[in-house]
Amino acid sequence: ISITDNFFDLGADSLRMVRALAEVRRLCSGRVGITDLFTHYTIEKLAAYIDAGPGRQRRPKKIISTKF
Repeated sequence: ISITDNFFDLGADSLRMVRALAEVRRLCSGRVGITDLFTHYTIEKLAAYIDAGPGRQRRPKKIISTKF
């Protein structure tokens, strides 16, 4: 899996998206919503969004698990 791979091309479904969202929120303590995962559908795009957004925390140092 690459940081440029599309979540949906990898087989993401609603349950996996909710799990990914929970992990992102846990690691970043930021205000990332489910719609943000649809808009920023690669790790690269989501990380840039988290880094750039007002009031958002820096990217987590831990790699998010890809086992959903």
